Amino acid sequence: MRASAGLFRALSQVERLAAHRGLVWLFVLWLSVAVICSIWLYAVEAEANDAIDSPLDAMWWGIVTLTTVGYGDVYPRTGEGRIAAMVLMVVGISLYSAITATLTSLLIAGRGNPDVVNQLERLSTLAREGSLTSDEFERAKGTLINQ
Repeated sequence: MRASAGLFRALSQVERLAAHRGLVWLFVLWLSVAVICSIWLYAVEAEANDAIDSPLDAMWWGIVTLTTVGYGDVYPRTGEGRIAAMVLMVVGISLYSAITATLTSLLIAGRGNPDVVNQLERLSTLAREGSLTSDEFERAKGTLINQ
């Protein structure tokens, strides 16, 4: 029961997190860096590296590197490939940290800010009474949540 309640609370935050534009852009940038560095690695290592036979092998390397797992089955052997690895490590892991920090701050702000909760309750009351249109309510709610 406790696990189900915790899962329900976490899933109830997904819509709010998905609506946060900064977080979405961080994810897009993070994935873009992974794809670009993986393509870069494939372009410079395909002939020189026996472990990279296809673009999927390079993408595997990119994901393993970004998650800091580092299995060691695929690694760059050329100077250009190592530069791609350095870029992916520095930029990708920094973006991963920014995503983690943003998610954490959003989750904490949603739970611990009674002013936002009170303001949302007031907005809901105004919408029920007909003082706010549904568009006005959604716009005001989005402003409160994304503060």
